[in-house]
Amino acid sequence: MLMSNWAMSQAAAEIRALAQSMTTTVGELGHPATWSGDDADRFQRDWQELVHTRLANAANKLDGVDFHELIAGFDG
Repeated sequence: MLMSNWAMSQAAAEIRALAQSMTTTVGELGHPATWSGDDADRFQRDWQELVHTRLANAANKLDGVDFHELIAGFDG
């Protein structure tokens, strides 16, 4: 499957949007009426370190990929 710069940018944007949605959900878990205490705090920290940061890094790497268009039949 060939991907274009646009497709990679779209994939990065989708990762960022999903990461934000999941971060919002994780943040809602930390409300005192939902879940509080040391376990909740540890979960929030672990989420940021282990998941959110990795998703952001993945999106940044996708943004950094550079594609060169291949033209069929090009003899150069």
